[in-house]
Amino acid sequence: MARRGARSPERIHKASKLADEVVIYTHRDLDRVVDELSGKGVHQAENIRVVGVPTELLDALEARLDRNMAWGLLRTEGALYVSGEGWSVEGALTERRLS
Repeated sequence: MARRGARSPERIHKASKLADEVVIYTHRDLDRVVDELSGKGVHQAENIRVVGVPTELLDALEARLDRNMAWGLLRTEGALYVSGEGWSVEGALTERRLS
């Protein structure tokens, strides 16, 4: 289940206790996000993955935003591919684990 909003250590701790797997996707600086959350007593922090989505990919998607649109998403081997009617964009994902 994906949740939107602040990535507070308390919320991530609770999610880690309830879910089989926790993955945080962020557009912010990956090292900064990991540093902000590491060492905060998050349950099984070493199993939580933090994935950085490149700003260039998000900018390309923003340029194509429309009220009624459908996207196809494919994540494979460290890349995210997003496609719509007659277009596609891709970007390399970076990943770290909390510690």
